[in-house]
Amino acid sequence: MIPKKKKIKIPGIVILLIFVLIVGIGLKVLGFTISYLKEKQPSIATNQIKTAKTVKSLIYSPAEVIRPVEKLSDCQVIFQNNLFEPLGGRKLEPQKVEIVATKPQVEPPKPPAEKLNEITLTGIVYIDNEYQALIEDSGRGKSLYLKKGDKIKDYFVESITKDTMVLTNEESRLTKALGSKTYYNNNGKLLASGSQPSTEFVSKPTIQSDASEKEDANISLIERMKARRRKELGQE
Repeated sequence: MIPKKKKIKIPGIVILLIFVLIVGIGLKVLGFTISYLKEKQPSIATNQIKTAKTVKSLIYSPAEVIRPVEKLSDCQVIFQNNLFEPLGGRKLEPQKVEIVATKPQVEPPKPPAEKLNEITLTGIVYIDNEYQALIEDSGRGKSLYLKKGDKIKDYFVESITKDTMVLTNEESRLTKALGSKTYYNNNGKLLASGSQPSTEFVSKPTIQSDASEKEDANISLIERMKARRRKELGQE
């Protein structure tokens, strides 16, 4: 027969002591952990304060961070670090210069000079007990006799002497010598400043014979004056 094993009975007080021992060890470990954490907590708080100060010091105000650039040309973009290229490899594009063509001011054409006609006092003759002036009008292309009171353009013959002829109108008075020239425009007005006295004078013949001799002498004088005039025009 196999003998039966006897069961070992552990008294209850032993179990209680073991439980109390375990609980005591746990409390000691817990107290040690709490004290350790209390010692480390001030250093962690200090580190957090230092970190906050550092972050605060790194935060800039908008005025310090954003600075406006006056001109874009003041900024230089460097594409590569190359000491042999002063602009860092940046290529400068040539600026386009717009040339505005200015139209030259064209002056209006001047009107052509007005064509002037001339009247020349060719001679003075004595006919019918009075002096008469012989003139040549280039505008008409013929010779004319004038006596006192006759009208020539916008003037009247005031008087005729052996050497001169006086012309007058409401505005001025002109004295013309033998050989002098007077100009008039297309409106038929004499130009007071256009007279050009000639250096040659035609002597007045003194005729005191009968009527037939006077007429022959006058015709001869007229022919001589015309011949002299044609000679002058041919020389010009």
